[in-house]
Amino acid sequence: FKRYHPALKALILANEPDLKVHPRSLTCRAMASVFDAILQAEKDVGVTGNPIALTITWSFAMFPDSQVHPNAPALGQMEEFWKCLQDGPEKPPINYKPKNDLVQAFRTRFVHSFNTANKANEVAHMMLEKYIHSSFWTHEMKVPVFIGEYHSVHGDMMNDLTRAIKLAKSPRYPFFMGYSFFEFSRSYWKGGPEMEFGMYGYGDCPLMDMNYTGLTYTIWNLIPMRDRRGHSLPSALKKAFTQDSGLPKLLSHPHIECKASTKGLP
Repeated sequence: FKRYHPALKALILANEPDLKVHPRSLTCRAMASVFDAILQAEKDVGVTGNPIALTITWSFAMFPDSQVHPNAPALGQMEEFWKCLQDGPEKPPINYKPKNDLVQAFRTRFVHSFNTANKANEVAHMMLEKYIHSSFWTHEMKVPVFIGEYHSVHGDMMNDLTRAIKLAKSPRYPFFMGYSFFEFSRSYWKGGPEMEFGMYGYGDCPLMDMNYTGLTYTIWNLIPMRDRRGHSLPSALKKAFTQDSGLPKLLSHPHIECKASTKGLP
């Protein structure tokens, strides 16, 4: 337990805290304490290998009361947090005294991230073009950025996902590392507009039961979801990320038969 697993590249400290911390003025206090806690835990355990990047994944919301970039979604929150660290979170009104040098850790370990359901061209216009001129891409500091959750339910996914990959490859945006598609399977428990997300849905074929923490759950077959224009989401993602290779055949289970009934939870 002295090093992070080599498969890990970044740790998300919090997901959209700008929408969850109330009042919003306490966001820096909350994030500074989480940032500090991770650094201290690493010291206490003696972690020395594979010091992975640390990030806070902001929402794509805009806050008119933001002190920096009020008209730049996500970027305003990033700049606010960085300004707070530089000013000193131990000072009022934050009043948090860190045990570690958060400014130095930010410079050496931090990457930025945000979530968005906007189209690729909107992300470029609203975020990436402004990031070029931000505090985070200068001669003194290079802080890359990635999209933690990406899926524009309003767009043509067959082309939009490919456009977003092209943005990550563009020499104009050397700081943009790409995106993580949101999400693998539909979150039925959320309901409402969240039902539009998910690359796969569950079919009507119960495959097996799985015991997890003392409860039995039913494992269903997967069926590909489609965007509003009828394009298969798995096919759209394959087009964006691969040209010559194929994806695993997740939809066929020739060696597993559907069960007439199960005792598991849905």
